[in-house]
Amino acid sequence: MIICPNSDERIAYNVAQTIRRKIQMCQFPRVNKITISGGVSDIYTSKDTDSMIHGADEALYRAKKSGRNRVQGVHID
Repeated sequence: MIICPNSDERIAYNVAQTIRRKIQMCQFPRVNKITISGGVSDIYTSKDTDSMIHGADEALYRAKKSGRNRVQGVHID
């Protein structure tokens, strides 16, 4: 989990995409390359912290089901 204070979902999405791209470009000794998927949500459109985390988790699983190595948001795809 990465928390981006004073950021809406679009800003957090861009941060997650940047991290995803940087990891994808790295080479690792044993596995050569890895990729990540991410889910993004924000507190502004969520009822509370639990629903925000639940939304990000659902977005993460949508990203994985959509082919992995991607970031999806609750309101951004």
